Amino acid sequence: MSESAVQQQVHGYQSGHGLLGGTVKLARDDQDLVDRLSDIAGPLRPGETFDPYITTYPLPSGQFYVIARTWQDLESSRAGCVRTRSLFIPMEMWERTNAVSAFAYALTRPLRPDPIPPIAVPIETDDFGPVLEQRLPELVEALFLESRQPIVVFDSPDAESVALRVLTALWPSRRRTFATCTWCLAPRKLKGRNFDLVFAPRDARNRFSDWDGRRIEVVNRSPEARHRWTTDLVQALFFDPHPKLSDWDELGILEGDQVGDEAALRLSLMWRELEAKARTTPNAVLGMLDILNSKSVRPTIARTRLEPLVMNAIRLASGEAAPDGIWRFYLNLLGKFSDKLPSSLLLRQLRHASAHLAADHPKSAVSVLSDLENRGRHLPAVLAAGIGDGLSHALFCSEAALRPIEIGRRPLLRLVAFSKRFSLSLAKGVREYPQCWSSVAIEALQAPDADLIRRARRNLLPNLDAAAHAPLLPPLLTGLKASELATVVRTIGKTTNFGVEDFDRPLIAAARDDDALRSLREAILEGQPGVDADRFLLSALHLDPQDITWLLTSVPHDRGRLILAKLVDRADDGSIQMFLRDQRCACEALDCLIAEPAESAHQIMRILMSGRLDTPAFINKALLVYPHLSHTEKSRAAVEMLRRSLGELPPNSPVDLSSILADAAEEVNTGDLIVLLTQPSASANRIAANISAVLSSKKSIQHKVLSRIDELTNRLISRGTHGFSENTYAQWASLIEESHSISPESHLRAAIEALSYALKQPHYPLSKLIVVSFPTVYRRIVSARRESDLDFAVSLFLSAFTLFGDWDRGKTARKELVETFLSSDWPPSNLLLAALNAGIDQKILRRLSRIYGGNRYIEMIWDDASQLQEQQRWSIRNAITKFTEHPNAEDWD
Repeated sequence: MSESAVQQQVHGYQSGHGLLGGTVKLARDDQDLVDRLSDIAGPLRPGETFDPYITTYPLPSGQFYVIARTWQDLESSRAGCVRTRSLFIPMEMWERTNAVSAFAYALTRPLRPDPIPPIAVPIETDDFGPVLEQRLPELVEALFLESRQPIVVFDSPDAESVALRVLTALWPSRRRTFATCTWCLAPRKLKGRNFDLVFAPRDARNRFSDWDGRRIEVVNRSPEARHRWTTDLVQALFFDPHPKLSDWDELGILEGDQVGDEAALRLSLMWRELEAKARTTPNAVLGMLDILNSKSVRPTIARTRLEPLVMNAIRLASGEAAPDGIWRFYLNLLGKFSDKLPSSLLLRQLRHASAHLAADHPKSAVSVLSDLENRGRHLPAVLAAGIGDGLSHALFCSEAALRPIEIGRRPLLRLVAFSKRFSLSLAKGVREYPQCWSSVAIEALQAPDADLIRRARRNLLPNLDAAAHAPLLPPLLTGLKASELATVVRTIGKTTNFGVEDFDRPLIAAARDDDALRSLREAILEGQPGVDADRFLLSALHLDPQDITWLLTSVPHDRGRLILAKLVDRADDGSIQMFLRDQRCACEALDCLIAEPAESAHQIMRILMSGRLDTPAFINKALLVYPHLSHTEKSRAAVEMLRRSLGELPPNSPVDLSSILADAAEEVNTGDLIVLLTQPSASANRIAANISAVLSSKKSIQHKVLSRIDELTNRLISRGTHGFSENTYAQWASLIEESHSISPESHLRAAIEALSYALKQPHYPLSKLIVVSFPTVYRRIVSARRESDLDFAVSLFLSAFTLFGDWDRGKTARKELVETFLSSDWPPSNLLLAALNAGIDQKILRRLSRIYGGNRYIEMIWDDASQLQEQQRWSIRNAITKFTEHPNAEDWD
């Protein structure tokens, strides 16, 4: 239970009714109101007594809401005096509290003398008992279901419970202004208006003779409810243990209400009622949509609750007998979404439903189209799509076919624009019955509506495949941009392979400037080559000898390639570079030349080396011509291919690096190859991909790299490996491991450097380097100690290994290995793999068992071994088992 301290004042008799003390200083208007309302309303009759009552009201400033309790002061020397304690609740707290009654119960009778500090009010959720009162339905209707009027209730047996329940149930904006008094002998006013709800004894009725509000009299039996929501509201307000009208506010209307309007509640009630009806009555969702359009509601309502009801309403409406009524429902439904389109799911449902209806009742669908046209209304797009799909089943080319005049010009255009199936049927009608459909279709396509024409063009063009369709092209192609015309040509090419000669003239006429004509030519070239395509292309060409692109496309291919090769041969490097600034032209030229790479290899490589094609394009083209180059050109080309592929290609490039290495690495000496594999400008991911490519390359390339594995390791460490993945470190370790049989000395130097580096990076995933390097280095340490190999010992010290400072370097090495693993993020099993490879598994386990936490780490090694291959798992667990069974074995470390 939490508490909240609120300010208070106490009023009573002291040379007249006035303020006796308090904890808050109010503005003058606020204080005047509190002084007045803290006194009794109306004079007492001689000897009359009353029980304590509460009064609640907002202050004029809006800063506080007051809840006060008044007691009859029988100790005062003057009759008719009262004592009142008033709490001042910050308005924001009052609007949001769920514990209205807690404030009322905190109002204890003030005593004399009585210190008046801020009062601590326990804030806990109200839990009410039921109110038994015959007039509750009438009160609920007066409060919420009828025009707002001040209400007086006479002789209520439980006025305080009624008032507190009402206040608790109210939503914030209504509670903020609501004023009530549970006992008064005359009307009470607030800023010139009557209190919203007051309770009075029956014998005070004559003092309310001028009351201009609602009077709820004493009755002998419960009045009948006059509204359909009365019973539910009575239950919620006066019988539920936690009265709260905002729980009914599924739309968020009450939450968004800023003026305290009871109509907001009635709208929420209407929503609930319509939602129940919507399961059986399709028109109910229209009312729900009206409510959504009339108020600012929670954005998830329409999606989560209304949409399934709308879809159900569409199904219900589809079962009605009269198709005209169904069409009216569909139109009305779409009209409710004037500001925002329905969801795609709902649109699909409506389209399918209207398609079935149009297919079953085509005459009715045409009648709807005609009626909308006559009234100057547009057919909604989704209905146009559905009706078009449905009417596409009609036989356009038979005696029973629909007559074009029945559909109308504008509706016909909308059907074509929004229904691909209707467009297919219309094309069939024009092809087989041109005298019936051609002129009507042309007239529809001449409508001055650019958006509909664009949509109609998209749907109709793929179905145009006969000479009878040629008259449809001019209106379809009016006002096209160059890119749009190219799209049209591509579509015609896919449909007809340019076999309909009648299409040539309208298509070329639509190219109204050079850009459009150029786009048209390019689109023709993209199509399937053939006699018809050449015919169309020739009719569209304007000879321009200065344009290299059209030189290549306006002459036979072989001739164009030979001319281009000669141009490249006689041009100086500067001229070629100027030409290559136009990437598109460069690609076209290379594509032409590369058709015969053996004949044009020199020219192609010159363009590639002079220009700046993107790396994947450069590699792909260079690989094609590489076998046809001279020995001198191969060396230069190989270095450039390797430089760009190993340094610039994205790591996920589809280019096969192993094939590049196979073709080019033989031409590059080993030292240069190591440098190219580890270029400083290359990203970590690129270097990782290079290492992987070496492992997958042929043996001769691998041997080259393995013979200089120490240089590769040195360069990798120098450039930094923080971006490497665990897999990349494992591949690097694999190269070091395999290098032993190729170059033992290079292998040893690589192992020393890799181990030195790895032991200093306990948070990199590089423990595989230690598994491979440690055994080699350890064995050499031990043998160097026995053989007094001073040169090797010096190299170890110079390698900055902290582990070789002790005279017993083997013991120190084991110690550092264990300590590094314990402080690392590495797989524990790799520690024992390294130890097993070095033949010191029992020593390592012994050292672990004597370190704090070491036995737990041995358990982790056992568990981690389950991730390994069977042989490694067996070796590790066998070593641990051996150690466990002989814990006192003399295997000192």
